[in-house]
Amino acid sequence: MEYYKGGDLRNTITDLQKMPEKDRSIRVWEIFGQITRALDHLHSHGIMHRDLKPANVFMNEDGSVRLGDFGLVKDISEKEYATMAGTKAYMAPEGHLTKKLDFKSDIFSLGIIIFQLLTAQHPFDAPSEAEMIEKIKKGKMTKLPGWISSEMKKIIEAMLSFDASKRPTTKLIMEQETIRIYLKTQEDKERMNEEKEKMNFEFEKMKSEMAKMQQAATAPKEQIKPNPKEQSLPTSDEPQTKPTSKPQMISASKSKQVQQTNIVIPPQTMSITPQPIIPAYSKCISEGTKIINAEDFRSCTVAYDPIITSGIVRFEGIFEINKYNIYIGIAQSSILFEKQTLPWKIKEKGQTVSYEGVTGNIIHFERDQFYNNLGFRINQKVALEVNMDSTPRTLHFFVEGKEQPLSVTNIPASIRFLPMLTLLLIAAVVAESIPEIINRNPNSTWVILPLRLPSSVITHAKLRSKIGARFTPHRVRPYRDSNEVPESFDSREQWPDAILPVRDQGHCGSCWAFSIAETIGDRLGILGCSRGDIAPEDLVSCDIFDDGCDGGYIDMAWDWCLANGLATEECIPYKAGEGVESPCPETCEDGSAIQRTSVEKYRFVDADDIQNEIYQYGPVSMGFIVYSDFMSYKSGVYIHQTGFIEGGHAVLIVGWGVEDDVPYWLVQNSWGTDWGENGFFKILRGSDHCECEDNVTAGYPECL
Repeated sequence: MEYYKGGDLRNTITDLQKMPEKDRSIRVWEIFGQITRALDHLHSHGIMHRDLKPANVFMNEDGSVRLGDFGLVKDISEKEYATMAGTKAYMAPEGHLTKKLDFKSDIFSLGIIIFQLLTAQHPFDAPSEAEMIEKIKKGKMTKLPGWISSEMKKIIEAMLSFDASKRPTTKLIMEQETIRIYLKTQEDKERMNEEKEKMNFEFEKMKSEMAKMQQAATAPKEQIKPNPKEQSLPTSDEPQTKPTSKPQMISASKSKQVQQTNIVIPPQTMSITPQPIIPAYSKCISEGTKIINAEDFRSCTVAYDPIITSGIVRFEGIFEINKYNIYIGIAQSSILFEKQTLPWKIKEKGQTVSYEGVTGNIIHFERDQFYNNLGFRINQKVALEVNMDSTPRTLHFFVEGKEQPLSVTNIPASIRFLPMLTLLLIAAVVAESIPEIINRNPNSTWVILPLRLPSSVITHAKLRSKIGARFTPHRVRPYRDSNEVPESFDSREQWPDAILPVRDQGHCGSCWAFSIAETIGDRLGILGCSRGDIAPEDLVSCDIFDDGCDGGYIDMAWDWCLANGLATEECIPYKAGEGVESPCPETCEDGSAIQRTSVEKYRFVDADDIQNEIYQYGPVSMGFIVYSDFMSYKSGVYIHQTGFIEGGHAVLIVGWGVEDDVPYWLVQNSWGTDWGENGFFKILRGSDHCECEDNVTAGYPECL
C-alpha cells in the first residue's frame, strides 16, 4: 500500500486558504487537472467512483494527486445507472431524487471538491446535513466569490448543474485549455521523475555490481586443507616434499580493466562560441556579439552555429532596443532562415520553438501557443538551456536567472539557437508607416485608410481586443475551382431575406462566437425558419470550454452547440462589448424559458469544397491569421504586405468573385459597418492566404 505524506485533500483545502488568491487559483487548476485525469481513467473503463470527496483524494509530497477508496466503485455501461451509494453531501441531485447515479454524478461530486479547494466552503452549505441535501435537490448553489476567474466559474457551474445532461464529461474538461496546459506540465514532470528513478535504479545497480566485483577481487583466496582422513600417504617410490611457499593473495591483474556496464554518466555542461549565420540579402547585421535589425517592419531571424547534439548548453543574452518585439528560440539544425522569415512560418512545421518577450508565450506551430512563463523586456537577461543527453531531450527557459514553469520536451536531436527581432508596431508607427507602404505600392490590390484615422476605425490597441479565434490542426484537401458553381456568388443576393446584417463585437475577443452564431442565423433563414439574430452572448457566457472575451476554439464552440444549441439575440442579448462577461443566464432577458436552436452536426470543410458548401447551404465560418496591416483595410482584395502576426480571427465567407483578375473570397466581419467595405472585406482566394482556407467549418442547424 502506498503512503501519501501530503495526506488527503482536507489538509490541502486548509493549506490553500493561507495562499494569495492568484497562487491558490493556479494550484487548484493543477489539482483539478490531475483528479479529472484519474477520473477519466475510471470512466473510460466503464467504472464509476461513486464516493468522490476530499477524504478520498490523496496528495503526494511532490504535489501529485491520487484517487483512493474504491470500495464503492461500480462497473456500468454508458446507458446504465448505478444505485445510490457514497457520502450524501457529495452526491448529485439525481442520487437523492431517483436513487440512480451515472458518470455525470461523479462530475457533480468533483465540482463540489473544486469549489471547496477554492473557498473552503461547500457550495450547498447549510446548518444540517438534511438541509444541505434539500439545497442539492433544488440546485440552490452558493455563488462563487468575485476573485475567481470567469473561466473557472463557468466550468464549476456547469459541473454543478442540476441538469446532468449539461455537465461536461471528463474528456471535455481535459480539453479545456488551462487544464490542458497544467496536465501537460504535470505529465512532463512525471516523465522526468520516471526517468530520474530509472537512472537512480541503474546507478544503484551499477554500484552494487561494482562493490561485488571489488569484494571478489580483493578477498584472500582460501587455502583448501586436505581432510586428514582422505589424505593419501606417499608411497615409498614417491619422494616426500615439504611446502616451499606460503598461500598467495589473488588480485586482478593490473593490465586488465573491469568492464563497466549500465553506467549512467551525468550530462556535461558544454561551453560554445556562438557564430551567427546571417541570411543572404538580409539587412540583419552582425557587430561583434550583437545582431542588429536594419529592416523596418521586417523580421530578423538568425540561427547560430555550432549545431548542438549533446551535453547541457545554455544560450544567454539581452535585447537592447525597445522598438522590437523580441523572441529567442531553437530550430532543427537543418533549418536556415531566409530573409524576413518567421520561425513558425517555415514549411518545416513543428521544428522550431520560440519564446516571446512581450507575452511570455511559447510558440511551436503558428497556432500552437502556450502561456504561463513570464515575458521578458529589454536589458533583462534571458536564457535557453537544452539538455541533449536526457531522455527525453529538454528545453528550459530562464529570465534573470529564474527558471520558468513551462518547459519543452522531445526537442529535435540536433538544434541551433536563434534570436529574432520584429519591429513592434506601436500606434504611431502604424498610423504613419503601414498606410504609406501599402498605398504607395503600385502593385497593391487593396487600399488602406489615410494617415489620419477616424475614431471608428480599428487601431492597433483595439485590434488586440477583437481577435481571439483559436484553431485545431487538421488535414484539408487543397483548393481548386469548382466547375459546379458560377464565377461569382454573393449569399446576400441569392437569399436577400435570409442573410442577417453585419454586427459589432465591441472590445471583446468574441469573434469565434459571432462567426458561429451568424452562420447558424443565416442558415436558419435559408431553411425558411429564421429566428433573427442568434446570440453570441450564449457562447461567450455559457460555453465552459472556451474563454469568452479572451478567445475560443472554433471546433470546441461547435461541440458546445451540438450539446446545448444556441438561443436567440432577443432571449440573451449581447452585453460583452466592453470586454466584461456576464454569468450564464438561467432564463431569457424577459424571464421566459430559454429555447435553444439545435445543431445537428458540423464539419471541417475542405478547401476544394468551400464554394459548393456555400452555394448549396449558405455562409460558412472561416478562421484566419491576422497581420497588423489588416486592421486599416478599406477596400479591394486584401493580400498581406507588412506587419507581424496579431493572432487568429473568425468571420463568415458569404461568397466569392474576381476583381481585376484577382480571385477573392467575400467575407463578413463583426467589427461594425464603419470598417472595411460596409463591414465586409475581400481576401485572396485559392492559395490559403493567411491560412483562410485551412480553417473553414460549417454547421447544420435544425428548425424548431
